[in-house]
Amino acid sequence: MGGYNSPLRKRAGRALSGALALIVVLLVVQIWLLMASVESWLAGHHEVALPAAIISGVLFAISVGLLALIRKTEQTGRRPGT
Repeated sequence: MGGYNSPLRKRAGRALSGALALIVVLLVVQIWLLMASVESWLAGHHEVALPAAIISGVLFAISVGLLALIRKTEQTGRRPGT
């Protein structure tokens, strides 16, 4: 029973919570970016599309990196005997 309250599991839980919170923030920023770029596009400012797509790609890459961190942390937290 002591393994469920180990410091490693607590640290892994905090890392998971933090990473998920950052992913939520990044997704909100991406949605805002999409709305702003579509609004600019419809207003006739077509030069906004490429920078918005690049920034969106960077945000996506950061989200994928955070998901990889979550998987690694999850596996570390489940490792028996540590």
